[in-house]
Amino acid sequence: MDVNRVFKVPVRAYDLSTGEVTTVNRYFAGQPMSPDTWPNQMLKAQNSGKRLSYSNEWSGAQRQYKQSNPKQDEQFIAEVAWTGTVLDFGDETLKEGIVLNDDGTIASAKKVLGKKDKIVLPPASAYVKDMNDKHMPLIAYLHGVKDPKRELPDYAYLWVESKGIRPAVRGDWFVLNRGNWRVGVLAGFDPVNRRFAAWQVDEERPKDVITTAEYEEIQERFKGRVVLE
Repeated sequence: MDVNRVFKVPVRAYDLSTGEVTTVNRYFAGQPMSPDTWPNQMLKAQNSGKRLSYSNEWSGAQRQYKQSNPKQDEQFIAEVAWTGTVLDFGDETLKEGIVLNDDGTIASAKKVLGKKDKIVLPPASAYVKDMNDKHMPLIAYLHGVKDPKRELPDYAYLWVESKGIRPAVRGDWFVLNRGNWRVGVLAGFDPVNRRFAAWQVDEERPKDVITTAEYEEIQERFKGRVVLE
């Protein structure tokens, strides 16, 4: 029997005001959205009462799957996916909690983080280890870590195209070097001319889900029953 799954995932969030990391639970869809443009993915999630995962949430899910669910991890990192985290080089801010108009333009954003919040967008792509320390709050925020240069591997990379709206893209882009891009952030794609998958997220436990134990109990209860097609 096919089962739609939702994964409860503890994700880490970097608090820009305190410099500390907190942990919250998020509920990730078990299957990605089919590839589409960023505005279309955002609108589909928005119209279903959900949203796209943020960059730090993607990192949190990947860490959790790597430790406890290798099969899900393999699928997760293989899907190059848009996130709901945007680097806006027009006003040099990071935006999240974005609501789109029907035409795909940004109507509002719950979070608009800039230099006053210690978020400084870099002018060019670079390995995290080689970046100026003024960019570390941004990297910490994108990954949900406290000390990026210590906690991320040397090959952690931020790729940017420093113009316009650039949503953060996560996933293992280079098949021949599988594994490295799980700690890379790609923020250089045109949101309306590229098509990627996306992962929907709920901040609260969805009302219509049951636990694995409850599902197995139902299966056992009806074991051996004849199914009328």
